[in-house]
Amino acid sequence: MYYANDTRISCFRVIKDVLNELYEKLPDPRTKDRIIGRNLKELREDYDSLSLGKLPKYADIYRRFAYLYCYVPAHANIIYRLTEENLGDLFNTGVVKVSCLGGGPGSDLLGIIKFMVEQNKSAKLECRIFDKEDIWRDSWKSLCDNISIKIPKKIRHTFSASSSYNLFDITISDNWTKYSTLWDADLFIMSYFVSEVSSKEKYPETFFKHLFEKAKKGSYFLLVDNISCRSHYWFDYQIKSYNKLRSMGLLKQIRGSNKAVDKMPFDEEKTDLGHFFDKFRDISIPKTLGRDAPFVYRIYCKNQE
Repeated sequence: MYYANDTRISCFRVIKDVLNELYEKLPDPRTKDRIIGRNLKELREDYDSLSLGKLPKYADIYRRFAYLYCYVPAHANIIYRLTEENLGDLFNTGVVKVSCLGGGPGSDLLGIIKFMVEQNKSAKLECRIFDKEDIWRDSWKSLCDNISIKIPKKIRHTFSASSSYNLFDITISDNWTKYSTLWDADLFIMSYFVSEVSSKEKYPETFFKHLFEKAKKGSYFLLVDNISCRSHYWFDYQIKSYNKLRSMGLLKQIRGSNKAVDKMPFDEEKTDLGHFFDKFRDISIPKTLGRDAPFVYRIYCKNQE
C-alpha cells in the first residue's frame, strides 16, 4: 500500500498519471482500448525478436502507450534496486550527474528519484536523458511533472533534482560529440539500450570507445538488459578491448549477473495502475508488470589509478 504522507514514491502511481494524460490524447475514442490491446501484443512480439535484430518502433502513439504501461514501472524499479544495493554512496553529498543513454520517457530518472527520496539522500541530482526519439519528450516531461507532485512535503525543501532531454543518435558522431555534458557524468545508465544498438555495424564500437575514454575516473557504468539477448557479452567485449590497450583508467567490473530476478519493492503494486490494469490485465505482459522478471546487469567502474 502506498501512503501519500510516507517518504515513498510508487512508480506505478506515477506512470498511471502519465498514462491518464496520454490516454486523453489518443484518437478513436470508441476503439482505442482495442487498439491499445493490439499494440500490447505486438510490442511483446517486437521484444521477442530483439535477438534477430528487429527493433521496436515507437512512432505510433498507441505503441508508446503500450510501452509506458508494460515496461516503465518495472524498468524504473530495477534501477531503484540496483542503485540502492550498489551505488548508494554516490548520492550522499554534493552534485551527482547521471547520463541516461536511450533514456526515452524517463524510467531511469524515476528509479533514481525513488531511491533518493526513500533513502533521504542529500545530493543534488542532475539527470540528462540522451535519446534518438524526440517523440518521447512529452512523456518525459509528463513524468517529471508527476514526480514533482509526488515528492513528499516533509522532504521537498531539502530535495533537489533537475533533468534535461537531449537528442542523441549513436550512428552520427557529429551528433553525440557535441554534448560535453554527456561525458561529464558520475553514473552512466544503459537500461535496455545496448541490445537495441549493438547490431548497428561499426557505430556502437566507435561510440563506446569514445565514451570509455572521455568518462572521468571514478565514474560508474550501469548496464541493464534483456536476458534473452547476448548484448551484455558484446558490452563485456567492448570493455575488454578498451582495457587491453591501457595501463591506467581501466574499467573494472564490480558487480553483475547473467540471470538476475527483479524483486519489486513491497510498496509497488501493478494494481496501482488503476483502471488501466483492469482494462488490459488479460492481454498485458505479466512478468514486466510484476515481480520475478528476469534480467541481466553489469556495473563497471573506471579506476582512479
